[in-house]
Amino acid sequence: MVLRPLRIVRNDRGEVRKSVRNDDGDFPGFGQVHVVTTLPGVIRAWFQHVHQTDQLAPVVGLTRLGLIDDRADSPTRGAVMDLLLDSETPAIVRIPPLVWHGFTPVGGLPSIVVQHDNRAFVHAAPDEFKLPPDAPPQPLSW
Repeated sequence: MVLRPLRIVRNDRGEVRKSVRNDDGDFPGFGQVHVVTTLPGVIRAWFQHVHQTDQLAPVVGLTRLGLIDDRADSPTRGAVMDLLLDSETPAIVRIPPLVWHGFTPVGGLPSIVVQHDNRAFVHAAPDEFKLPPDAPPQPLSW
């Protein structure tokens, strides 16, 4: 997992938040970009991909992101991360394949994240495993 602060360019017209460039040192490639709005009380968990790398960048609100490293060859296998992504101090989180992840808004308001994936989603053959938020064994209490 990589957490990289994002640059905000502000002027009298507003702001521009730069999130992904193809010359970033950690750029995993491009497949698709989508905007995910999550309503209060909704937990989007758990997801795991075999090939896909996700990158999440908050744009509105607070988002709690949970990560569980399930990579067999990883020195951090079994490690759990519980992160708070704040749109006021934006960063992008790169989630490698085989890391379980999920997120939920914090504070009673919706949250919005921009998700950059290195592969396009294929409905006929999705690169995705899903578990419900309370599926054992999971160490986070949403």
